[in-house]
Amino acid sequence: MVPCCRSSKPGSFRIACTLLLAGLALMGCQTSRPTDSLGQGMQLSEWRDIPLDESDLDLPLLLPDGVTVTRLERQIRDNFITHNRYLLSGGRGLIFQTRVGSGFYDDSTRDSILSAEDFEAMIGGLLKDRTAGPITPHPLMHQNWKIGHWTIADTGRGPCLFVRAGYRLGNPMDYRNDRSDKWDTTLELMHCAVNVSIAMFSPAISRADMVEDRQAYRTALAASGKLKPAAVARP
Repeated sequence: MVPCCRSSKPGSFRIACTLLLAGLALMGCQTSRPTDSLGQGMQLSEWRDIPLDESDLDLPLLLPDGVTVTRLERQIRDNFITHNRYLLSGGRGLIFQTRVGSGFYDDSTRDSILSAEDFEAMIGGLLKDRTAGPITPHPLMHQNWKIGHWTIADTGRGPCLFVRAGYRLGNPMDYRNDRSDKWDTTLELMHCAVNVSIAMFSPAISRADMVEDRQAYRTALAASGKLKPAAVARP
């Protein structure tokens, strides 16, 4: 099992990492015999490090100043769903993003992500009795569509931002179920900091898109200074 985060700092960020490790299911860490939300078995590859410039989405370019991806890991589910895990600087957070290679997620996935009750229950289950206040879901929008929810919860040692969202980012496909409300990408984010806000991550959440021109993306990453050596695949 791969650790979800690391931090040498005491206080709220150490607590945040503990919460991440306690909520492995939320952020994509799986046991040796994983099942999905319906209890059905899944075939998962091992997590492997990949270079940051091989990310599916342009998320690294859209993160707020001072927040970078220190490690990017990839896993394949059932040979057609890609899991990407972005570990964020300072051990303060993580993004878990998935994408269907050909097709879409079913309606139950979309309905769960759009449900404020499901979001509140998920975050409540992750935090358990550590939260020092209520969990208030707020709607997320992307290109005028509601795509999920966000909240900032007080862990008792500091605030953490939680996000859960779904997107339609792939090209149109000639399927009978190819409707505008079908999603091919999901995203879950957690970031803990004293001054954390949804505005900080709004560009990453509202403007996220698939990388189509790989060379242009690499050039933009290099120019941005976000292509850190720590985010390059290990041998």
